[in-house]
Amino acid sequence: MKFKDLTEEEITDYVATKEPLSRGGSYGMMELGAVLIESIEGDFYSVIGLPLNKIYPELKKMGVDILKMKKV
Repeated sequence: MKFKDLTEEEITDYVATKEPLSRGGSYGMMELGAVLIESIEGDFYSVIGLPLNKIYPELKKMGVDILKMKKV
């Protein structure tokens, strides 16, 4: 993942939102921090956590279909 070139004002404004204070890496990639990102190299889901598109078929082979599970 690559951040765009940020101005001092953008950095100050983003920190003022307090979003970076509760995030690993100090940015919320799926929240306000998304506007700071220039590009992502590789699989989006691997960058933000687990590669769900790869895990899903493996879970189905084991009889676990997350699309058929009830929300808790």
